Amino acid sequence: MSLARSWGGRIEMATTWSVYSRRTRSSSIKPPGFSDSTAQSGGRTDEIPSVKAITRARSRRSSELKLSVENNDSRNATTTSILKAAQRTNPVKARKRGGVSGQDSVVDIEEVPASQSSYSFCKEDAASIRSCLLSWYDEHHRTLPWRQNLHSRHRQDVIDCRHDELRRPKDEVEEEDKEKGPGGQAGVDPKDLKGGQAVGKKETRNKSRRAISDEGPKSDRQDLSKILVTDDQRAYEVWVSEMMLQQTRVATVIEYYNRWMKKWPTVHHLAQATQEEVNTLWAGLGYYRRARFLLEGAKQIVKESNGFPRSLEELRDVPGIGSYTASAISSIAFQKPVPLVDGNVTRVLSRLRAIPDSPKLRTTVKLLWALAEELVDAKRPGDLNQSIMELGATVCTPTSPSCSSCPVSKYCRALSSSSKLVTDFPVKVAKVPRREEHVAVCVLEVLNNVTEDDNDEATVSKPDSYILLVQRPNQGLLAGLWEFPSVSLGAVPACGKELTAAMDRYLKESLDYDLVKKGSFSVQKRETVGTYIHLFSHIKMHMSVEWLLLCPSESSEWQRNFMNIREASVHYKWVQADTVGKLGLTTSVKKIHSMYVNHLKLRSQAEAPKPKRRKGRSGNGQ
Repeated sequence: MSLARSWGGRIEMATTWSVYSRRTRSSSIKPPGFSDSTAQSGGRTDEIPSVKAITRARSRRSSELKLSVENNDSRNATTTSILKAAQRTNPVKARKRGGVSGQDSVVDIEEVPASQSSYSFCKEDAASIRSCLLSWYDEHHRTLPWRQNLHSRHRQDVIDCRHDELRRPKDEVEEEDKEKGPGGQAGVDPKDLKGGQAVGKKETRNKSRRAISDEGPKSDRQDLSKILVTDDQRAYEVWVSEMMLQQTRVATVIEYYNRWMKKWPTVHHLAQATQEEVNTLWAGLGYYRRARFLLEGAKQIVKESNGFPRSLEELRDVPGIGSYTASAISSIAFQKPVPLVDGNVTRVLSRLRAIPDSPKLRTTVKLLWALAEELVDAKRPGDLNQSIMELGATVCTPTSPSCSSCPVSKYCRALSSSSKLVTDFPVKVAKVPRREEHVAVCVLEVLNNVTEDDNDEATVSKPDSYILLVQRPNQGLLAGLWEFPSVSLGAVPACGKELTAAMDRYLKESLDYDLVKKGSFSVQKRETVGTYIHLFSHIKMHMSVEWLLLCPSESSEWQRNFMNIREASVHYKWVQADTVGKLGLTTSVKKIHSMYVNHLKLRSQAEAPKPKRRKGRSGNGQ
């Protein structure tokens, strides 16, 4: 029995070792007396390993596994802390990957390398970078109409903009303000305005004014206190400027911003505007969805009657305000210590920390928000955020950075790198090619044959012709904007007959104009004007433009019915031909109208009778 028990135990151990050897076949752990041939045979051998050898092997393997788990736990804990910080700072919520309902899950650990912890700023470097950036910003920032920096050396420039008014007697200024009434100036207190009416006690919070810096002469602080605006007004100014600056150069925005603030100085004035008025002023600035969001947001803010939203959550509820814009308003207008990340900030931070990953990756975006939070200044969060953006716009430019003028160059890892250039950061992202689209466009002009009644006492000058404009759908590209009748032909180019047939179908289906049957009107002219290529961010649009001149019958009543399209499936309007160029239309529509005008000029020059040449005298001139 003892012998059987002994061999039975050794057989059981051999079987166990066979399973163990299959799990660790790639490992270098081999107990004494257990050869490679023994492992490959699955333990079926006469040379059965001893109990001590198997125990030692198990112990070594267990120690290795325990050490590996501890290392993984440590690495995952570091990565998780970074992600949690990014989750707190980045207002954009990560997509949920299951788990408990109502909780926002963090990115999977495998998606973020543990080495990202090396990108964080230490406390000493973060404090030094903040100090350098603010000092540089106070000294070198550009003077822009929407910018207000009380610590700046340009403080006198802000005072000079109202120098004459500050010099006038106080009684005279107060008397003029009374005459102006509500909305007389951009810095009016919101309590005086709400749809042109006085606002009740619910908006007393809008009385709070920006704190005046203790730096600078006392006279400067007193002068600045007269021109500072309320927090809500400042938020409105920041909101408008940030919306205009998206994908648009500062030099272009300045003129539009000044005209906007002159027409709608407060959010209450803007809420009373129409979409057409807003589009007219915005014309030429591009990305017209921004203008629609501004108007919709203003109406929502005024409707809620609680003043301008202040928290990030409330701001993001306003149409068109995302993570960046909400952080900009919160930090610049309300001095909330929140970070922001835009293209300039991405470039600066990517170079400071030499981040080798694409800035479009979700993990990189979270890392950038976490780094931006580490640099936020508790006392001057708005100025700090603007200083990073200003540095990226003027010094740390995409192609030719001026590293010798950078106030934080000594902290720049990209500059100190020996293997890469500064311009290698951030990593270039391959652009998605624009899709091709071909469009047929028709400048439809109708001659004016309406005659004046004999009973009219005053002779009223009538326009020679009208041009038809149609409104685009309220969703999609250039939503709600006016254009000439146009029809998309897809990605395949079309010839002349196909263009004509497509436009005929559109006029029949959308405007009930049957050019084939004609009826009571005649087609006077139908000529090709030319082609025009307009580039959108994601579309390369080829426009084939034609001019169609219609002449209705002599009946005045019929012409009125002809221009009043009862069965039209689109919104339309007739505009005097000589006033189209003065309307607030998009850049592409203005270009097409310019092509039409030039076509008419060339046509009139070609049809003009040539002067007859006078015959010269014959002879040799004697």
